[in-house]
Amino acid sequence: MSKVLCCNLLKQGNAKMEITQNDFDLLGEGYPPESDELLSLMTVGREVWLDFFKKYQLDFFIQNGGSKVKVLVGKKGTGKTHLIRSVLYDAKQENYMTVYLSATEYKLNNLVHFYQEVVKKIDLDVLIRDICSTVAKTFGFDREQYDGSQIFIPMIYDEYPNHQIAERELNKRVSEIVRKYDFNPSFQAFLYQIINGRMVSNNLNNIELAKKWLSGSSDLSREDKKGFKSLLLFEQLKKFNVRDWINSLIQILKLSGKKGLVVAIDDLDILTEKNPDTRRFFGSAQYVMIKG
Repeated sequence: MSKVLCCNLLKQGNAKMEITQNDFDLLGEGYPPESDELLSLMTVGREVWLDFFKKYQLDFFIQNGGSKVKVLVGKKGTGKTHLIRSVLYDAKQENYMTVYLSATEYKLNNLVHFYQEVVKKIDLDVLIRDICSTVAKTFGFDREQYDGSQIFIPMIYDEYPNHQIAERELNKRVSEIVRKYDFNPSFQAFLYQIINGRMVSNNLNNIELAKKWLSGSSDLSREDKKGFKSLLLFEQLKKFNVRDWINSLIQILKLSGKKGLVVAIDDLDILTEKNPDTRRFFGSAQYVMIKG
């Protein structure tokens, strides 16, 4: 039945897309498909709430620096997961960074874990390329000319005749960009390290170390901590500074060209269930957090 439904939807939408076995399996179990395109074709009644949310929240309020938390409450099978997945699809189309989480995978009352889980869902290699592309734009290079995946300095030797002068000008441009955002010293150091590591020195070790720092990992060796200090990444993710880290992460996303961050948390039903081992509640309904 699910396969017939999918074929009919594709015919009506005049679309060509690959439907995976996982999509069929999810539909057969009553869950939304993995494919964003198929999800969009299956979505009806957008005018009831989704179009309103996109127009007034994603396209206006959030885009202009606001933040919003929406809690979706409903009985099982009423489409809560479908709805938050649709919000994520709209946000992705509008160039937001989108993250889908399940409350079964981490403790909602642990913001440190929340930050770590969000970063796990972000492709940091793509993020670094986008940041370097932003810097290259200040020199007049578009993404076709420089996509942020290789060393950049030799590309401006015609304008700046030696390595020292070119690097000095690059650092000046980076400083001008960083000053536009609300970063603490460690996040500023992170940006300088990844930009220098990719665009100037092509130092892959420094880039990998900086990525590990940004992830807020608690699984650190003595060598990791020593390496962080060598890169001037002195601050570590803790309970008292996690809100600042979340804000700084959003600022980095915006610097990379994203409009903001949209996080959807599913399976909040678990908050009303008890851990069979401790007999305590797992937490104290689906929700979407959007921040520009």
